[in-house]
Amino acid sequence: MNCPTSAPPLWYSFLTHRSNLSLKRLDVGTTFRTILLGLFSCLAVSAATFGTVVVIGGHASDLALDESRGLLYIANFGGRRVDVMSTSTNTLRSAITGLPGEPGSLALSPDHRYLLVTNYDNCSPAPGLSCDFQTQPGTVPQLTVIDLVSNARQTVNIPPATPSTTTPPTTPPSPSIPLAMAFGGGSKALLVTSTAIFLVDPTTKPPTFVQQASPAVALTAAPLPTTFGTYPPQILQASIGVSGDQQTIIVLAQGSVTTSSGTPAAGTQLIIKYNVASGALTAVSDTSTPTLGPRVVSVDRHGVNFVAGWSLFNQQYVLLAEYSWPSSLIPQGR
Repeated sequence: MNCPTSAPPLWYSFLTHRSNLSLKRLDVGTTFRTILLGLFSCLAVSAATFGTVVVIGGHASDLALDESRGLLYIANFGGRRVDVMSTSTNTLRSAITGLPGEPGSLALSPDHRYLLVTNYDNCSPAPGLSCDFQTQPGTVPQLTVIDLVSNARQTVNIPPATPSTTTPPTTPPSPSIPLAMAFGGGSKALLVTSTAIFLVDPTTKPPTFVQQASPAVALTAAPLPTTFGTYPPQILQASIGVSGDQQTIIVLAQGSVTTSSGTPAAGTQLIIKYNVASGALTAVSDTSTPTLGPRVVSVDRHGVNFVAGWSLFNQQYVLLAEYSWPSSLIPQGR
């Protein structure tokens, strides 16, 4: 079987951070399955022929679509900027630069006025290495709020968890490293960090952070600088998705949650669900082999079912279906 040999560049796969996935189970004979696998391998190899590839010169960690302006905001983690692409011409416009850290997550308010950018800045340098190759080392991660109407910009520190989630408590407390963020149908964004979950109101000056008392999370994230060949999904280790009606937000992250008895629940992965209307926030620990990769979340229109990695769950976290023979290749986004 002759297949095209051109493949999309590796960074292109990271634009699937919030992709829509579908699950299918094939119960066919061996011959037919072999033919299908051959066809699918051709599709995978020639994926660059579908759509238009726009080179950004870096590694994208998140996307935000601004339909009112016909723009796509791209968090360029490696480039330390937010690239702005026109959806009508597929061309890049002037980027949003001057950020204090690596932009890990983006969130656009429902009224299309506020663009929120998390600045990762989780820097743990090895002896002899600089913490930051562009600016002076930051002490805490930060959040940048951009008013797209007035072009005003605010950058504020993300507060640490209160009380400290480490045992014994550290002094000063561990920073709240931002991992994932999204707006639902309300005016506040859900911000998931390594030590706490916050609701962020961008309309106040400065922005208001309200820590959610439950669940108490302890999520993992990779430090910077990192080794060559390490990509944003491996660094952030979290992904977020919003239902079509904007009433349900689902987060898939690496880490644990503390039970009501005060002990960490079993499991190395965490699925967090936030109901925008009621404000209910729940989390369950999960253990799977392999891990739920790619670390991508997709929620249906009404938040009834959602895909996390290679599994399909309902709103009670019951497993409904799964891909056969998952590879869980997180860096490649598949």
